[in-house]
Amino acid sequence: MQGKEKAPTVPAQIKAPTTEAPPRRSATALEPVEVSAMALARVRAENLPPTPQVYALWYDYYSGAVPDVVRAVDILLASGQPVTEKRCAEIVERLANQGWDAVTAQATGQSVRDTIAEIGQAVTEMGANAAHYHAHLVDVEGALRAGPGAGEVERVLRGLLAETQKMVESGAALEEVLSYSSGTIEALQKTLTQARREALTDGLTGLANRKAFDHRLARLVEEAQAQDGGPFCLILFDIDHFKAFNDTHGHQLGDHVLRLVARALVEGIKGRDLAARYGGEEFAILLPGTSAQGAMVVAEALRRAVGEKDLVSRATGERLGHITLSAGVCAWAPEMDAEGVVRAADEALYVAKCGGRNRAMRA
Repeated sequence: MQGKEKAPTVPAQIKAPTTEAPPRRSATALEPVEVSAMALARVRAENLPPTPQVYALWYDYYSGAVPDVVRAVDILLASGQPVTEKRCAEIVERLANQGWDAVTAQATGQSVRDTIAEIGQAVTEMGANAAHYHAHLVDVEGALRAGPGAGEVERVLRGLLAETQKMVESGAALEEVLSYSSGTIEALQKTLTQARREALTDGLTGLANRKAFDHRLARLVEEAQAQDGGPFCLILFDIDHFKAFNDTHGHQLGDHVLRLVARALVEGIKGRDLAARYGGEEFAILLPGTSAQGAMVVAEALRRAVGEKDLVSRATGERLGHITLSAGVCAWAPEMDAEGVVRAADEALYVAKCGGRNRAMRA
């Protein structure tokens, strides 16, 4: 007698998308595809839409690429508050993306949604095929229990062989979709990383741009006020007589000077220090954990390093002399917000300019 038919099940090797949130662990040994899979699993577990910002948040969280994001998400999770699309977007906008271009964001988000849809459809089709195959096996079992003749056995076995071949092809198709999707997700992450880098980088000098500077300064002030971090200093540099140099030698040589200064600044800092192009011929250096006296030492060293460089026209070989920098230094004080730090450094820079240029002054 035929037993009670069991409900169709998906074979063990075919896993449907999980709705369980993966735990965060060290990402040092993880491949980008693995981090992407964890991020997408978390998006599903939190029942969030796969928008660019939602995906970027959880990718940064599981990769550990942006420590500020990891800390903000941990605080949110520990508070017991619901993880919403709005909260994800707020964290990313404040701590990660800082305005990477909307066209890339929209295209990447659509690609993420399409990829998830393709994976879901492939798994669903595989599940349907598995259910059909299970039902066919039940029919085969019933036919064989009935004691068929040789001709009937041959017919049953041929049918079983055909269904098995369909299952093999279905499995191969799913494997192809998953392989393609893994490549797509990895490419999407590279697109996100590149877009973010470009959004925070000055195109001419390769330094951090004003947006990146403002973001970092705000974080330093916030950490200092919360006593999570120590004191910090800001140095504002301005290239002396840069407009006259541009008018005399042209903008191409002017751009060369800007790149030369940028290179000298980067070579003269270390660790968590940040060099940024503040605007035009102005540059900024943020020095976490540095006293006013230490910042003055850095400012003088950078000023001398730039002043010692010889400018030579590549086109004519003409020696163009030297360029000099004026600098204003400000050490953060408890009553200062970010705007106050910049204002104090700018006032010190103004004093240096009025005092004859090619010098550093402290606020």
